[in-house]
Amino acid sequence: MSERKNAKANGHVILLDTEYHRVRLAIDRLYVVFASYPAPKSLEISPLNDRDKMFRMLNGQPLSALWEDDLGAYAFSALYTAGDDRDYRHFLPRILDLALRPSGQPGLSPPVIAGKLDYAGWRAWPSNEIDCIESFFAFAWAFALSSPPDLTEATDWLAGMARARMEVGGALKTWESAKSHWAWLTLARFVLDRPKRFRETGLVCGGYWSEVDSVAIEEISLWLRSPSLADGLLRAGIEMNWPDDASPELLAAAADLLDELRDRFSDPSARL
Repeated sequence: MSERKNAKANGHVILLDTEYHRVRLAIDRLYVVFASYPAPKSLEISPLNDRDKMFRMLNGQPLSALWEDDLGAYAFSALYTAGDDRDYRHFLPRILDLALRPSGQPGLSPPVIAGKLDYAGWRAWPSNEIDCIESFFAFAWAFALSSPPDLTEATDWLAGMARARMEVGGALKTWESAKSHWAWLTLARFVLDRPKRFRETGLVCGGYWSEVDSVAIEEISLWLRSPSLADGLLRAGIEMNWPDDASPELLAAAADLLDELRDRFSDPSARL
């Protein structure tokens, strides 16, 4: 976790400044900002969906009481075959809330949510809506980087920011300056898990990255090839406490690959 400030109340320690606290404040703001969009009394749903079941799962309980199984089918079909952007904005705070932990529901994954936002033309929404969505993604990203990689798909938040055409420079700085050893392990896994084409072109690829515009892909790829990043991986492997020898070895392997890519692709004309 990041630097934290503590306060005592009735003998209990309350954490006032952690990644989790900040992301929860961002969620609270989403609920407030999007509260003007009422629950839909009906939904235009494609016959390809189970219309009665979907609406039944969404209806009759407070937004905050909806869980993954309630929202999953709608979140995946929303805008394309179920409802419009105003319906989606009603459910969006809870969708983002549930996206903080992997659920197995595709519609609740950050890159899919980002695709919905892009499809809905969210950049034309009111500025306070845009701002609180961007802030939430940034805080969710920092929170995910502070969590064990086995408990969250942290890089899905970065892919989501890129796919929704958010600025990613700040997110990359957050990653590079992270104090959590989980952030560095996440980086190593991200580098080593890229498809073969990553080694051939030096460009981030695979999964939802194929749906990210080329400008963001180039920015992230150049950042990965910066000397300071490979050095940071090596330092983290040596200086941080690890429960086993496998993790530092992963960090060293990722650093070696990034050094190799930097040597091969420092000249853009060398790219295949």
